[in-house]
Amino acid sequence: MPLYTPEPDVLHDVLGHGIHLADPAFADLYRTVGRAAARVDTDDALDLISRVYWFTLEYGVTQTSAGPKAYGAALLSSYGELARFTRAELRPFDIDDLVRMPYQVAGYQPLLYTVDSMDHLADVLHTFLDDFDETTRDRRSLPRLAERGFMTRPAHP
Repeated sequence: MPLYTPEPDVLHDVLGHGIHLADPAFADLYRTVGRAAARVDTDDALDLISRVYWFTLEYGVTQTSAGPKAYGAALLSSYGELARFTRAELRPFDIDDLVRMPYQVAGYQPLLYTVDSMDHLADVLHTFLDDFDETTRDRRSLPRLAERGFMTRPAHP
């Protein structure tokens, strides 16, 4: 039962991202995130992209008729997260809410966002990221980085 390890984490990369990258639809979403990140330079803009990435391709959940199902790489590659993710607060996917949420790199996630389907995920990511640039925050009236709260990392001894 592997636990969280700092990068590089081969299990996470192979069991999480490797599975995604083998699927053309998921691979397209990774390229979409990468293209958006390549168009910007500021920490503020990169943080917005990072939060969307975190709550989708890392910690994404889809709501199905059988209940919530994990699709995010961090969930799929973590025995503990996969067993516990349904105990998190599950909110409907909302980018304007999501980008305001601080998140933590290590530990079980207390809050996750759900999409209705993989088509819904693709639609919201492309809508937000295809024309993402340094003006996106202002165009969408999103808070500045200092007002969003910061991602935290585990303390290193």
